[in-house]
Amino acid sequence: SFGTGHHETTRQMLHEILRADMAGKDVLDMGCGTGILAILAAMRGARHCTAIDVDEWCVRNSEENISLNGLQNIEVMLGDASLLPSEPSFDIILANIHLNIIVSDMPVYVSCLRSGGLLLTSGFYRKDMLRVEQRAAELGLTLLRAGEEREWCCAVFQKNDEMT
Repeated sequence: SFGTGHHETTRQMLHEILRADMAGKDVLDMGCGTGILAILAAMRGARHCTAIDVDEWCVRNSEENISLNGLQNIEVMLGDASLLPSEPSFDIILANIHLNIIVSDMPVYVSCLRSGGLLLTSGFYRKDMLRVEQRAAELGLTLLRAGEEREWCCAVFQKNDEMT
C-alpha cells in the first residue's frame, strides 16, 4: 500500500521526516500520492509544502487528505519535475518514487534545493542503492545516512554548502 504508511518505503520516509528539523522549512513532496509525507512535514512545522504528482487521482486524494487534516500550507499540483523552479526554492525534498525517476530527475531536484538542504529519497531496492548514491555524488550531494527495510532502501542526502 503506497501512501498509507504501510509500505516499507513510506514508513522509512515518515521516520526520516520525524527525524529531520522541519520547522520553518520549505518542503517539496515529489510523487505525493495521498499527500501523507507533505502532511507530516506540515504537522512537524514546515513553513510551506509543495506536493506534486503525475496522477490526477493522487492530486485530488491529496487535496482531500490535506483538507481533512485542516492544513492550509500545502499546495498540490498535477505534473512532474518540469514544474519545478530552476532556482533554489526548497530546504527539503521528499522523493518516494520509482528508481528511474529518482535518478533521471535528481539534477532538477539539486537545482531547486537550497545550499545545505536535504534530499530524502526512497522507492528503490538495496541492489540499486549504489546507483542512487553514485548519481547523487555526481551532482555534489553527500550521503548522510541510509536505511533498509525488507530490501527497500531510504537514503538522506545533503547538498554541500559550497554548491550554488
